[in-house]
Amino acid sequence: MLLSESIVSKLLEIERANTLISASGISNKRFNKYVQDATIDTLFSLGRTIFPKITRLDAKRLSKAKDLPDYLLLTNLRKTLEYIRYQSEFSPITANIANHINKLICDNIVENWQPRALNSKGRFENTYDFTGIRPEESENIENIIMLVNKTSLPILKASELFQYIVKFKPFIALNDITALAICIYECSRFYSKNANILSISRIFLSEDKLDDIIESNDVLNILVSGIYTDILDLKERILRHSYQDKVDRNSQYSDLSERQLAVLRYLQNNPTINRRQYMKLFKVSTMTAFRDLNDLVDKKIIRVKGVGRGTYYEIEKS
Repeated sequence: MLLSESIVSKLLEIERANTLISASGISNKRFNKYVQDATIDTLFSLGRTIFPKITRLDAKRLSKAKDLPDYLLLTNLRKTLEYIRYQSEFSPITANIANHINKLICDNIVENWQPRALNSKGRFENTYDFTGIRPEESENIENIIMLVNKTSLPILKASELFQYIVKFKPFIALNDITALAICIYECSRFYSKNANILSISRIFLSEDKLDDIIESNDVLNILVSGIYTDILDLKERILRHSYQDKVDRNSQYSDLSERQLAVLRYLQNNPTINRRQYMKLFKVSTMTAFRDLNDLVDKKIIRVKGVGRGTYYEIEKS
C-alpha cells in the first residue's frame, strides 16, 4: 500500500513524540493518571454510541472496576483493556489472543442473546445490533491475521486488522467492537506502554459513530491523524509534568515531613520559633522537636541562633 506524504510525515512526528515520551522520566504516579484518563475516555466515547444516557461519571466508575449492571458491555471492555495492557507487552496478535479478546468482550452478553428470535432482517433483537453477527460464510481469524502479517508497518497492520474483521466478521458476535480492541492491541505493540495513554476509541469516535467509520474506507487516515493530534498534545503535557517531577525530586523540600513543611509555613509569617513553641504547636516530645528542627538546620533550610534556653530558629537567608 502506497502511503500519502501527509501520512508518512505524521508517522515520523508520532515516532519522535513517542520517543520523547518514553525518555521523559515522568513519574509512575503521573503516568498512571494518564492511563486512567485514557481508560475513562475509551469507555465514555464508545459507551455513548451504544448507551445515549451514559455519563462521564459512569465511565469513571467503570474504570475503577465498579461494575454497573446496565453497562455490562463496557465492564467487559474495561477488563479487555486490562488484558491488552498486560498481554501486548509479550506477544504479537495471534488467533488465540484475538479469540480471547472477543470472548472477554462477549462475556455474559452473547449467552443472553441465544434464546432470542431473529428479527425480520436476520439480526438479533438487542442493544448491540450495529456490532454485527457472523454471517454463514465468513473468513476465520487465522486467515485474516496471516493476511495482515504481510504488512511490515505496525500502524498499517492495526488499521487493516480493523477493516478486515469488520468486513469478514470472523467472530460469533460483537465483531466491530472486537476489531476496535484488536486495533488497540496492535497500537500497544507499536507504541509500547505509551499506547495506554491514548484513547483509540475516542480517536475513532471523535466525530463519527463507529458504523460511519466502518463505511468510510478511510480507517488508516482517521487512525494516524487522531494519534498524531493526541500524541503531540500528550507530549507537551508530559514534558511539562516531567520537568515538574524532576524539580520535585531534586527539591530540598521533597523529603520533609508534614510538620517540617508546616513549620516553614509558620516561619513565613513569624520571624522565629523555639523548641518549646514547636512542641506546643505540633504536640510532640522534646526529642521529636529537636530531631525535626535539627534536620532542617542540616539541610540549610533554617538556622539556629542563641544558646541554652535562648536558642531559637529562623529561615536561612540565601
